[in-house]
Amino acid sequence: MRAWRFGRPGQLEHTLILDTNVAKPAASSLKPQELLVKVSECGLNPADYKLNELGQVARLVLAYPKTVGMDFAGVVAAVGNQVNDVKVGSSVLGRASPLQGPGGLSEYVVAERSAVAEYAPNVRDPAGLPTAGLTAYQTIAPYVSAGSKIFINGGSGGVGTMCVQIGKILGCHVTTSCSTGKMDLCKELGADVVIDYKKNSVVEKLQGAGLKFDLIVDNVGNNPSNLFSASNDYLKARAPYFFVGGNLSFSTVTKLLYAMLLPAFMGGARGRFRLFMTKNSQPDLEQLTAWLSDGKLKLIVDRRFPFEEAKSAMVYVKEDSPRGKVIVNVGANQ
Repeated sequence: MRAWRFGRPGQLEHTLILDTNVAKPAASSLKPQELLVKVSECGLNPADYKLNELGQVARLVLAYPKTVGMDFAGVVAAVGNQVNDVKVGSSVLGRASPLQGPGGLSEYVVAERSAVAEYAPNVRDPAGLPTAGLTAYQTIAPYVSAGSKIFINGGSGGVGTMCVQIGKILGCHVTTSCSTGKMDLCKELGADVVIDYKKNSVVEKLQGAGLKFDLIVDNVGNNPSNLFSASNDYLKARAPYFFVGGNLSFSTVTKLLYAMLLPAFMGGARGRFRLFMTKNSQPDLEQLTAWLSDGKLKLIVDRRFPFEEAKSAMVYVKEDSPRGKVIVNVGANQ
């Protein structure tokens, strides 16, 4: 079968290749709680290439050659002998581990039952959901109630568009940030307040709003660099601040350390800084797919690429700050 793989650590432009001679997983080799999925599409995420660009660290955490692509959707081709609630021929979406085993940017993928959910026929671009949806759901749902005030730093990307919508579904007042050209998108998704970071200081806008947030989800990570260190002005004491993504500059790291280590009376932050790692969860995926089927949640797709252009798609994710998700069409299963 065909699969896009990293053969070694390094920049994706030089290391991602299309391998046309990868062994197809055998149905007979499935573990009891595994499924074999014929992939129809793969949704791309920054983590798909960032891990491989960590140099020697990548050698420690990845097994090469590494088939990429955490998020996939397709049709079940076979099931393990303890999978009783999903049948061959069912349409499923799921999330492969970014570290262990092959990913979904291939014609077939093996997945754990706990990492997939069935989706309804009316759902389009299902591979855009898993990582973005799980990340947004897991950083918001356990920490809010109706009326909670939340700030989403970066509301127009794959995770951000999910965060804005899930916040509104759960009854929150949502403030978010994005660039000038994406403000209309964030407003259409339901954001109550949208800050244009191209024209304004996000921190100054938050300080001047007079709100104390119950939760901050930071999908950007490096802009503004003082978002957490200045958060005493707009984040409630002991309220969670989730760092989800982005690249950390030396300046940002320095400010984070001061804010985390110093006591509040010396300028330390009162909020709780948390590095977030997305977890596969069947109940969470099922809740998200139910919202998709009901029309409460929308998948925002920036571009779709054919399978043969998957490297170009990954470079686009890396360099162009997509408006929503980027999807690679793998096969005609839908």
